[in-house]
Amino acid sequence: MSLGETRRTFVFGPFELDPSQRLLERRGEPVSLTPKALETLCLLVERRGELVTREELLTTVWPDLAVEEAVLSQNVYTLRKLLGGETGGPLIETVPRRGYRFAATVEVRRRDPGPIEGLGILRFTAIGEGEEAAVLGEAIADLLASRLGKLGRLTVRVASLPAGGGPREAVHTGQRLGVEAIVDGTVLQAGDRLRLTARLTSVASGARVWTESFDIAVTDLLDMQDAIAERLAKALRLELTAGERRTLTQRGTVDPDAYRAYAKGRFFWSRRTAVGLRRAADSYAEAIRIDPGYALAHAGLADAYSVMPLFGDVSPREAHPRAKAEARRALELDPRSAEAHSSMAYSRFIFDWDWKRAEEAFAEAIALDPGYATARQWYAYLLASRDRHHEAREQARAALRAEPLSLVINADLGFVLYFGRRFDEAGEHFLEALELDPSFAYGHFGLSLVEAARGRIDEAVSEARKAVTLAPESSLMRAGMGYGLALAGDVEEARAVVRSLESVPAGMYVPAGCVGLVQLGLGDAGAALEAWRRAVEERSRFVLFFRVWPVFDPLRDDPRFGNLARRVL
Repeated sequence: MSLGETRRTFVFGPFELDPSQRLLERRGEPVSLTPKALETLCLLVERRGELVTREELLTTVWPDLAVEEAVLSQNVYTLRKLLGGETGGPLIETVPRRGYRFAATVEVRRRDPGPIEGLGILRFTAIGEGEEAAVLGEAIADLLASRLGKLGRLTVRVASLPAGGGPREAVHTGQRLGVEAIVDGTVLQAGDRLRLTARLTSVASGARVWTESFDIAVTDLLDMQDAIAERLAKALRLELTAGERRTLTQRGTVDPDAYRAYAKGRFFWSRRTAVGLRRAADSYAEAIRIDPGYALAHAGLADAYSVMPLFGDVSPREAHPRAKAEARRALELDPRSAEAHSSMAYSRFIFDWDWKRAEEAFAEAIALDPGYATARQWYAYLLASRDRHHEAREQARAALRAEPLSLVINADLGFVLYFGRRFDEAGEHFLEALELDPSFAYGHFGLSLVEAARGRIDEAVSEARKAVTLAPESSLMRAGMGYGLALAGDVEEARAVVRSLESVPAGMYVPAGCVGLVQLGLGDAGAALEAWRRAVEERSRFVLFFRVWPVFDPLRDDPRFGNLARRVL
């Protein structure tokens, strides 16, 4: 079976839509759309001239979710706003009480197949019970993506298959990723043995291109990953040079126990919870204990420490020096590690407030591995904090292209848009993250801030309460709820949140910025400024956004706030 498939594209006005690649271009330049909005457009264009009912759109675009019609209406509104006025006539017609019709004149073009350009790798599904197999399923996919991505031949994107998903869901996920082929597989662990099955599928046809099973001892895990990478490259018909073969089988460690500990660290770090970050740090430390020269484990430990103040209520003055030390060690061990440069860049940004050297390190990370999404994601935050919003959006969107189904990257693009006061677009990306996982507390927190900025206070409070229900241990989530309650005029409950944040047991850390956020909502400028003064002393990451965070708007004419901001910016 060949991966090459003749594909159709649809041209209307200055736009060209390629459904197989999930790509919309305007005069040759990519147009940014959320995956759901793009799927809505694809269905309407492919059924052009026909009525597509609301029920068809809801069941096709959201096959596994029960969503309200208002979500569909928002998608159509977004498409009309983006595309309207450039097609010479009405684009999407509403058929009252029934659905929609794509009414623009469309030219269908056919493109001959060329070399495969996009590959999706789904995290392998664990069969049976046990955390170890789930950890390895994620680790194997991430490692394959990293190795193949560094060849520079492919755009490689990683995602997770929806729970209970089968072959059809794998192809559907490949369509959402905008790739031509998809890799998925299963992992079964029985004692000290592993059985792994890997598959390569054409997204256009749904046909299986390659499949192979491996039955090995756990101690042979790294050898197995080398074999999968080499055979997958062959199935993709990649003619590799000797140097590329070395890249494909490059290992960060030769010790399988160190690798498994590192894999656990990655698994828990991606959860972005206080408990998960502690377990991630312990796992990375275990990998380093086994193999002190494991650069990726040092970079991983740096990243775990770096995000602990945000998600785990750990003092920046405790966490960031550790993060910087681990990043420095990772660079000493592997100066060409994109992960290590990214870790160092982030530490320089959020703790040292050294914008120039942080930006240089981010640029180096991206040059070493343009597909490393975390580097672009964090660089976008630096750019946003400096009021460089266009560049910030470019980097955040590049991160999302690398990992389109990432919860945290969708949310962080939402925050970048929010800081740039593009509230409607920000809301779309928070909703996209929550469609992927409604239990994602950070997404509800971000959406709450957006709703507050749009003046929809009841909705802001509702989203903030959801965030607290999902992550009750998080000071940040409780502060978001207190801020929303204060804006809603529920002063007593907001003040109760302040008291709960200020009356923690000795030895526990609560960011002063969390208290300051609620005081901002209450309109108590003096108390808010005092809290944010403490946040500056703490080296809180929140203060880096004094210039752009909309919550500070009530203080912008206060000279005391100007003096405080100048200490940081």
